[in-house]
Amino acid sequence: MTVSADRRYVFIPMDVRPSLTFANTGVFFPESNSKFLLPDRWALHLYRYAAEFMLDETSFLIAPGTISITPPGVRSTYRFRGRSEHYCFHFQFSGDTSRTMKIPAVIDVRGAMAAYVDIFQESIRLFSINPLHAEIKAWDLLLTLSDTKAAERFHAVYRRAVAYIESHLHEDTGIASIAAKADVSVSHLTRLFKRYAQMTPAAYIRARRMSISRYLLEKTDLSVKEVAFRVGIRDLQVFNKITRRFFGHSPRNLR
Repeated sequence: MTVSADRRYVFIPMDVRPSLTFANTGVFFPESNSKFLLPDRWALHLYRYAAEFMLDETSFLIAPGTISITPPGVRSTYRFRGRSEHYCFHFQFSGDTSRTMKIPAVIDVRGAMAAYVDIFQESIRLFSINPLHAEIKAWDLLLTLSDTKAAERFHAVYRRAVAYIESHLHEDTGIASIAAKADVSVSHLTRLFKRYAQMTPAAYIRARRMSISRYLLEKTDLSVKEVAFRVGIRDLQVFNKITRRFFGHSPRNLR
């Protein structure tokens, strides 16, 4: 097994050095291809932008200073919002892969982003001239990620707030009530979301509602009105307006 059922954790072989097959910087735009699937390789990314990111059907919000680890055979999908640059490694394992270490699929390393940027940049530079050295640096990076408190990427209060939002997206939930459930002030909640999600709580709720509504519009036969209700938007005109602003298309044109 390389990934948990909910796609939120991956299981990396801990006794085998990864064989690095690709190390480079990628630049993408909203119109770029946004779906990727590597059948036999892992992917490790360090992001310098904010976007929505999905592993199969599990959605994450990434921000500058976020690292993701994608196992072989798992589809990754991005919603690019503008010019988007990230560092990328592709690698494989061979030999005894029975012992594994559990790592979150998406990790917040913003507190040490400069150090991680240096690691990625140096590994990319070394890849073309000394691949073995680059592989050792990539292996050390994976071991570091498996043992760092950064892997617990969310502040406990932030986690509680996100959990409450996710279970109440179908309701017209106000920021004050979310803050009350998380037992913090609105201003403190806003600071936490700006730190961990790179957006306000209201913007986070909109992004999640739009992510879910797009999935429902593309993958189900629910009416536009039913989709709007599923994500807590009771006014169809408001839903149409937000969808156009977010995706550049009406709900019907997303089908």
